[in-house]
Amino acid sequence: MTMQLKIGRRSSFKVSTLEEASAIYARERDASYEGNSTFPKGTISKGSRKVANVSYNAKVWPPKTWTADMQPLYVPGATP
Repeated sequence: MTMQLKIGRRSSFKVSTLEEASAIYARERDASYEGNSTFPKGTISKGSRKVANVSYNAKVWPPKTWTADMQPLYVPGATP
């Protein structure tokens, strides 16, 4: 399944999995040397449909407004 990861208005990457999107986001974040207040969030879409958000810690979240009880779709480094 081909998806698109967008990081703010900076860059766009084709990705196949949420894990790949998370890894690319983390790589770009680390290379920027920016902090949470300046590095943009990521969005993952499939066609014109938004399927997920990526937060500064590279966790992938459902494409809804965040709530305290929301569970991430992917957590980097977590064992399945």
